[in-house]
Amino acid sequence: MIQEFVEVSTFLTQDLLPAYNSKRGQQIYGSTVDLLRSKFPFYVRELEGIADGSEVPFHKVKTSKLI
Repeated sequence: MIQEFVEVSTFLTQDLLPAYNSKRGQQIYGSTVDLLRSKFPFYVRELEGIADGSEVPFHKVKTSKLI
């Protein structure tokens, strides 16, 4: 179900992933993940578990509107 959502999400594929793939997007993503890891480590571990269990890359789970 998660894999299907990620595949059909136009917001993710047309807006978020192109931004993620840019140099500035990588900087923003990195600082956001660092902040989330320091403030909400259990939340990040939960997202990592969802990503692992669904075999979807973490950055796609984290940036999608899935959660």
